Amino acid sequence: MLNRTTGGYILMALGSAALLWSILRLGSKQHAPPDWSGQWEVVQSANPGTATIMQSGVYLVLKRENEPARSYKMHINPDATLLQSGDHKYTAVLERGEQGTLLRIADPTRAEPTIRLWRETKDASK
Repeated sequence: MLNRTTGGYILMALGSAALLWSILRLGSKQHAPPDWSGQWEVVQSANPGTATIMQSGVYLVLKRENEPARSYKMHINPDATLLQSGDHKYTAVLERGEQGTLLRIADPTRAEPTIRLWRETKDASK
């Protein structure tokens, strides 16, 4: 027969285990946002050059040469990634290939992409 103190400890241990299990179960459905930080080459734009993306979680700052920095918040959806800057929303498509990565940021109300950024794939064997 268990005394009340032992029973209390057993209940506390079972409650803690159940809480830990639920936290891990809910957390397993969350994923980190894609990493877009670093140096990019601006291609197919009226103003080619380089761009730097600084990222902290879902928050991005895009800085191009001789232009003010623009801040964005990333909204990740199953069909598309949206970038929000103030009241404006842009779609962002990341295409990975053997040569590198192309990031297209577009205003959905315009036919042409607003900006295209290119970054070569780093060779992991070096």
